[in-house]
Amino acid sequence: MPSDGEPLWFGRGQDANGAKRTTWLSHRNIVGYADHYVQSTERHPMDRLAEVLKACCLDKGVIGVELDNYWFTAAYLALQSQLPNARLADGTALVNWLRAVKSETEIEYMRRADR
Repeated sequence: MPSDGEPLWFGRGQDANGAKRTTWLSHRNIVGYADHYVQSTERHPMDRLAEVLKACCLDKGVIGVELDNYWFTAAYLALQSQLPNARLADGTALVNWLRAVKSETEIEYMRRADR
């Protein structure tokens, strides 16, 4: 995500509608990729992500990626080849760390569930 703006959600196109309904993100920051990227030997979803990052001028500087992810090797290589001006940095567990930070509303829901 850009350090000074709203996060960018990227995933399968079929999941983008769920993101639009279940997140506070503006729809312009929810980007899906088409099914022809899935299980393809000719293209990779990270190729599409690289296009999106370039269009948003986010293809330079540091990009955090979860390196400790079972399926990420090909994705990492695809991103690395498509974004030569970026430095891919290990952001493993960053999302999980952020999930640990709870809003007052989440804490209240947890208290109710406890009772």
